[in-house]
Amino acid sequence: MLHFLNSAVRAAIAFAGDIASLASLGLTLLVYFNIRKLRRAYLFTARVPELTEELSGKASELFRLRGTSAESKSEIQVLMAESDVLLRSLKSKVSGSSRVAVKAVLLATAEYQLNDSADIVWRVYVAMQKCLAELRQTQLDLKWDRHL
Repeated sequence: MLHFLNSAVRAAIAFAGDIASLASLGLTLLVYFNIRKLRRAYLFTARVPELTEELSGKASELFRLRGTSAESKSEIQVLMAESDVLLRSLKSKVSGSSRVAVKAVLLATAEYQLNDSADIVWRVYVAMQKCLAELRQTQLDLKWDRHL
């Protein structure tokens, strides 16, 4: 069918096809990243406030147990394990600076497993508080984004 077109016209049609193909790839990537952003925002809005409250309770309990006797070490270990599960769930639902804060707490809880001193318990508590503050600020920012 294209045998009657000269080679310049065929090259122009092929070039236009390549450009259209690249444009559709760009649009596909744009749609993919926008859907991913919407999905994360939905997950953040739906689940993160609940996880934040649970983590806040764990942090309060950790603060209460941090200066107590060696008998509470087993309670602290259970608390750290529960917090670790919450943090891993949070990590999959957040991005950016919130994700960095969650990773910092995960590193601190991993450090506690290697050395269960009171100093490390305090570091875990501080990291949890920083993470909670970061998550609360992100929640507030998300509310503003919805109003704009």
